[in-house]
Amino acid sequence: MPVVHSRSIAANAIGPDRFVALPLLAALVLLPVGVALPLMTVETVFFFGDEFSILDSLIVLFDAGEILLFILLGVFGVLLPVGRLFFAGILWFRLPADDARARAFAAVIAILGKWSMLEVLILAIAIVSTKLSLLGEAHTNPGIYFFTGAVLCQMAGFQWLRAAGARVCARLANDPNPSAPSDL
Repeated sequence: MPVVHSRSIAANAIGPDRFVALPLLAALVLLPVGVALPLMTVETVFFFGDEFSILDSLIVLFDAGEILLFILLGVFGVLLPVGRLFFAGILWFRLPADDARARAFAAVIAILGKWSMLEVLILAIAIVSTKLSLLGEAHTNPGIYFFTGAVLCQMAGFQWLRAAGARVCARLANDPNPSAPSDL
């Protein structure tokens, strides 16, 4: 079975649409870095500081028995972003652009994409609530920028993938047996 399907968006994209995978690949690199690096440092009144990453937070929540919060952070902070990238990769490389399954995958990505900014909102609320607390002060760390960059790259990549898919479908409908895109 070929790695790239001959009627996939990747195989039939022309012009700038050939680079749709770039923001998605950037998100694939930024996401694990953003999950692992500290998002913020919280300094208490006694000048003790703790750094928190999404990964550290998941471990602490699980160890503390906060299973509901562990699940929420795990789903919205890790699983949904990874799931969106997985579905986008399948849609870009493996599914025929004019296939019903491609439309279903695009719908799943759109549904999951509606939750994109929720991850950033969760982080922002955590930082703001800590900054407003009388007991401590929070400082952002590089992890929050990597994680936010991953979310923004995903959003841009998904919108571009959707538009490129529509253009490829229109072209395939006009020429159902394309040999190879002429300007590759």
